[in-house]
Amino acid sequence: MRRPSFRNRFLPAEWRDGLSKGAIQQQLMDSPFVKGFVDVYHALQGFRAKRQHLSMFAPHFSYKMTSAVFGIGRKLVYFARVHAGEYGGARPVPPSVTSYRISPEAAEGVNAFVSRRGGHAGARERARNAQHPNLGAHAQARGGVAPIRRGHS
Repeated sequence: MRRPSFRNRFLPAEWRDGLSKGAIQQQLMDSPFVKGFVDVYHALQGFRAKRQHLSMFAPHFSYKMTSAVFGIGRKLVYFARVHAGEYGGARPVPPSVTSYRISPEAAEGVNAFVSRRGGHAGARERARNAQHPNLGAHAQARGGVAPIRRGHS
């Protein structure tokens, strides 16, 4: 005896023999297994969980059949099929790792900029602040750099 396809695997042998493909699929859609599967889908929260669950079913049935049984649109069926093809049915998507690479020279420049004394004042502003008569001890304590006071003469 020939092994039944995935679609027909859950049907009793008397349902499989002598029926057309459409009739077999309709009986399968009315089975308690598929109804329970649909109920679980609707009970799940969130897009990722639903897509993961639907990815077990969608690759084995047509868009029309899957949309009708689950009461969803073509786009969700498409997403589930892509998920099944890429990661496998019911498998979670692994987290993506994001890394940024910069050259050692650029990293050195960024570190020097961040750890530079005196905040973000440039050399010209530091020289101007060091010669300002009102800075006094504050400027000397900070290495000749004081906050820039805009709008004051």
